[in-house]
Amino acid sequence: MAEAVPRVAGWRLAALPRAVKRSAVAALLKSCDRRIRFGPRDSAGLTLLVRLGLRVGRPPDILLDDIDWRGGALLVRGMGPKDERLPLLADVGDMFVAWLRRCRPRYAARQVFTRIRVPR
Repeated sequence: MAEAVPRVAGWRLAALPRAVKRSAVAALLKSCDRRIRFGPRDSAGLTLLVRLGLRVGRPPDILLDDIDWRGGALLVRGMGPKDERLPLLADVGDMFVAWLRRCRPRYAARQVFTRIRVPR
């Protein structure tokens, strides 16, 4: 019977990720030049990752309909049927507004984070 029970996975090099130093995060956020056209987009995306602890692949999946401005929440779609409703923090919301109102190209895409130039 003991042979029928699977062993606990023990992958090599599978240690828990280490935290990024605050100084490195601060330098990364400071590197976004908000004076250029895509700076507010980059700043909003990176701030979202840092403040909510999201994985890198999540911001491109966020749709305009996922933002609950009145309720102060953000719907983050997970893998499969897992969706999480996270707080829309004031600083992240302010950066979203700066990107959406002043810089985001106007076209029918529902994604919050779009390309600056439409792909050919």
